Amino acid sequence: MNFIYLLNSFQRTIFFKLFRVNFDSECSVWTQNAICKFEACQVCQCEEHEIPLPWQQESIYDELNKNIKENFYRLFEKYNYSSSQWLVENEIDSKNGIYVDLLKNPEGYTGYQGQQIWTSIYKENCFSVLEKNMCSEEKVFFKIISGIHSNINLQICKSFLNLEKNITYSNIELMKKTFLNHQDRINNLFFLHSLLVNALFKGEKFISDYDFNTGYTKDDFKIKEILSQIFNEKEMRDFHKKGFENSINLKKFFKYEKLNEIKMRFRNISEIINCVSCQKCRLHGKLQIYGVATMLKILFNEEKSINLKRNEIVSFINMIDKVSTSIKYVTDYLDKLSEEYIREQNYYISLTSLIILLILFMLIYFINNKKI
Repeated sequence: MNFIYLLNSFQRTIFFKLFRVNFDSECSVWTQNAICKFEACQVCQCEEHEIPLPWQQESIYDELNKNIKENFYRLFEKYNYSSSQWLVENEIDSKNGIYVDLLKNPEGYTGYQGQQIWTSIYKENCFSVLEKNMCSEEKVFFKIISGIHSNINLQICKSFLNLEKNITYSNIELMKKTFLNHQDRINNLFFLHSLLVNALFKGEKFISDYDFNTGYTKDDFKIKEILSQIFNEKEMRDFHKKGFENSINLKKFFKYEKLNEIKMRFRNISEIINCVSCQKCRLHGKLQIYGVATMLKILFNEEKSINLKRNEIVSFINMIDKVSTSIKYVTDYLDKLSEEYIREQNYYISLTSLIILLILFMLIYFINNKKI
């Protein structure tokens, strides 16, 4: 069965469509004044009856380690090299978060302009001033961030909202401008997709063994079925594994001596996302950052087992789905463009052939009349 179709199927399950997000974290990077006032920026919070009962109750799958004091997580600083966490203040476990239905709050253009956010992300987290001066490990990190950026741009293009007419459409011109006209961004998106898929298959055992408990037995069983079909996609597994194993830069990256520096920079990005004043943009920004943080947590893991929390699995699977959907969005457009080009070429070939036939017919007619 199609890999993307299987990923899309997760969205229709209760477990993967509900995401817990913390909007209470303040922006510590700059003084934030502007607030997105567009209606499209607002997020619809889940009602209590929409949240699975097991999730409302205390659960070992969604709690902090009882041996660690809660205020320990508040001690994380922006440039704390010693922390083992990928996200600032361990937001995955935030008890201040609200549940949001991702199907009711789809990603797309809201009118919010996030250039300042991306400028800050690139400026404050690049290892060197110029990409050409980066070492191979730094370039891999840069490609991952660029891949996230490209994916967000494509999600916006795919569901672009005309604020005046309140009409959502596919903005092809914006896609060309922000993505198709940049070969490096295309490469980085596919690179990120490769890492995500490799992390998925590396985490096969502990993802499959996770207790997907929402209280809806039929729905939870469906998740197990989808996972089983995905992990049987041998062609997808082998394709990405081959490229992963043959990359010297990737091998060096996942053996990088300054791992804490990478974690610190990724935590810094998760903190910058708190400066996004559009709720819906922050929701999907956090979802994608959480998802990639989980990807890195899996890929850097050298143990036989790993502890993944519910929000980590939700964000990780949704991120794979988003990137896969973005790639399909682009390839579908290119296929359509190719088909139109072929049709256009066939039209001109047919027209040319018809003209030649008419010329020949007229020539024969002229010759025959001349003989008479």
